[in-house]
Amino acid sequence: MSRSKNDLPDPLILAAAGAGIAVLATGAALWQRRRHRANRGQEETIATDAPHWTLDKTSSRAMFGKSVLIKCIIGLIKPDKGSIETEVVVNAGGMFAGEIGRLAGVTVPIIPMAHEYLITRPSGIALDIPTMRDPSLLVYFRGESGGLVMGGYERNPAPWGLDGIPEDFNGKLLPEDWERFDELMTNAVVRVPELEDAEVISLVNGPEAFTPDGEFILGESDVRGFWVAAGFCAHGLAGAGGMGRLVAEWIVKGVPSLDVWEMDSRRFGPHYRSREYTLARTYEIYSTYYDIKYPGQERLAGRPLRLSPTYTRLQELGASFGEKSGWERANWFEPNAASGDESLRPRGWAGEIWSPAIGAEHRACREAAAVFDETSFAKIDVVGPGAADFLERMCDNRVARDVGAITYTQMLNPRGGIECDFTVTRLAEDRFRIVTGTAFGNHDAAWIRRHLPGDGSARVEDVTSRLACLGLWGPAARDILQPLTDADLSNDAFRYMRAQEIAVGTVPCLALRVTYVGELGWELYCPMEFGLRLFDTIWVSGKQHGLAAGGYKAIDSLRLEKGYRVWGADITPDETPYEAGLDFAVKLDKGDFIGRDALGEASKSPPERRLACLVLSDPRSVALGSEPVRVDGETLTLEATASTAGPAASSRKRDALRCASIASTVASFGPMSSGVPSSVATTRRKRPSSSITGILNINGEALPRTGFMTILWI
Repeated sequence: MSRSKNDLPDPLILAAAGAGIAVLATGAALWQRRRHRANRGQEETIATDAPHWTLDKTSSRAMFGKSVLIKCIIGLIKPDKGSIETEVVVNAGGMFAGEIGRLAGVTVPIIPMAHEYLITRPSGIALDIPTMRDPSLLVYFRGESGGLVMGGYERNPAPWGLDGIPEDFNGKLLPEDWERFDELMTNAVVRVPELEDAEVISLVNGPEAFTPDGEFILGESDVRGFWVAAGFCAHGLAGAGGMGRLVAEWIVKGVPSLDVWEMDSRRFGPHYRSREYTLARTYEIYSTYYDIKYPGQERLAGRPLRLSPTYTRLQELGASFGEKSGWERANWFEPNAASGDESLRPRGWAGEIWSPAIGAEHRACREAAAVFDETSFAKIDVVGPGAADFLERMCDNRVARDVGAITYTQMLNPRGGIECDFTVTRLAEDRFRIVTGTAFGNHDAAWIRRHLPGDGSARVEDVTSRLACLGLWGPAARDILQPLTDADLSNDAFRYMRAQEIAVGTVPCLALRVTYVGELGWELYCPMEFGLRLFDTIWVSGKQHGLAAGGYKAIDSLRLEKGYRVWGADITPDETPYEAGLDFAVKLDKGDFIGRDALGEASKSPPERRLACLVLSDPRSVALGSEPVRVDGETLTLEATASTAGPAASSRKRDALRCASIASTVASFGPMSSGVPSSVATTRRKRPSSSITGILNINGEALPRTGFMTILWI
């Protein structure tokens, strides 16, 4: 059959089926299957000029090219029956997804884990018995035809199929492993004593695909046209058709209809090509599946992996390390706790993993200076004669300015939602450097690569691992840095949001006068091998100025006090710059860019919601996420997405910040001029409210308003 060029391509969904591959051609939406059922076993010829995929399982290769014909054979395809060509491939192969991905040169970090549960003989148990879980005992129960199913997540799980899944393993089970199941059986009898005398019909042992972080893997891979919908970690039934529909929308429209960053395939970096690392992380996820995870709790498996050149020095200074995207990063420095205030420990779970050092480092940065190792921040260069024009089409702000200019900007989707949020520094006429969050490098680079011009006039280079980065911030930052360089660091010679090549001691650096903490200072980038010397040079110079070593928890507290956003929490693809209070970064008059039409339409009326901040009088109240907020007795529909516990300097009020989303008529956005943050939580609201006067109630606690605001969805 033929179709017009406006019709949408048929994706090919691959699911392992024994010795072959089961192929389902589904149409523009994954749920539109009816018309294909009548054609099962037939061949469709579709005229198109779009790119296509050729998957050849016999030779284990996948190619991406151009063709005017797509042949979709619907049904069971045996390995010796040739190739299938199509524009889109969705790898929904379950525990086979890793092997299928390798055919296309794509890493899908999945480990099959042998999961066991027993079934008892029917004994009159009510059919409507609820599903039960006892996380402390690692077990679950549910009814089964008058009997009981009992399983769980043991501490000594059994990975399976690491050297490849047998080709004939289809609809099969693994041998019973009572020795491994004994831990769960012992625990289950504690909760359901009758289970000890129940007759067991069978012990089911089957492989289940798990991922290194326990979340689904969805989205397009690095290989264009090759998509993944796999890794459902024993709770795929909860996603069910919803995940299929979401992936279909994503394929058709280019962006998902929901913010699914935590499931996005781009969250995994190249270090997950290592089976050893993937196995260690997945093993930890399975064995701690039912454990309580406190806010800020760090994972331990596979560490340390990616190390800054200052790592040993930070260890000597007493760093409490966390991990992000494989990088070891200082959360805080415990010796600084002696200068902090233990009485400000947050209440409840938020105070389980916390240190007074965070407040001490916050104050040091605000009152003297602090040095932060930011080497883990992702650094992406866009290079080529067409780089300037390309970035102008991608960004909502004007970034193709003079060499040395730094621009804060976003990249938007066609809805005007924020896909990326970062700074862009023009290093040369044909080179721009993007600095973005540690966890967002793969995501942002993939978004940029997806839109690269076809003529090769612009290309992307990930330079993260080439460069160390130290942030030196605080009122004394200039006094610390100036004696170390011949460059003039005065405000007139080195202005805010500018970059210069300088030498710091014996270290060549690219210095960016930019801040993520709201204080005077610079980010200093140098080749990785100079990183330790740069830190030591700054540390010695800063001694007489009260320089402190600072960690990422202090950065979070400082940036929230200033009102700086973080993508994935305060702002997401669901919010526009207008809603996020980032109007200043939008230049509608600069020419066309992705999302411009949507923003042009949105600019005609005030946004229904905006980002701002609530300041509470209790510095120990910390929002953990999704808390309801009540104003004048009315419960607002809010979703908290970011929070922190921060210091309370004696010269400032001991207030707490809350980010929330309420009606845009409530308040305006603005950075804090006074007040010290204790906690901030971004939330969202979809309907207006007339006022926010009187008492603010959070978690049932009535707190008087103080009048201070930074980040709040209003």
